[in-house]
Amino acid sequence: MQEFVNKYPVKTFTQLADTDGSVWANFGVTQQPAYAFVDPHGNVDVVRGRMSQDELTRRVTALTSR
Repeated sequence: MQEFVNKYPVKTFTQLADTDGSVWANFGVTQQPAYAFVDPHGNVDVVRGRMSQDELTRRVTALTSR
């Protein structure tokens, strides 16, 4: 995972090494890619599968502009 973080511009995002899969299991994620978006109220929206850069940007912008 560290190699991925070093290679791609994701250092500003919190990275979680879920080595036993327990965190993803809590979100019902069984495969990658998957994204879990958590709003300021703790509501979770899980997207399973690929996501375009535009969609990812839209979702992150919506969460950070509240």
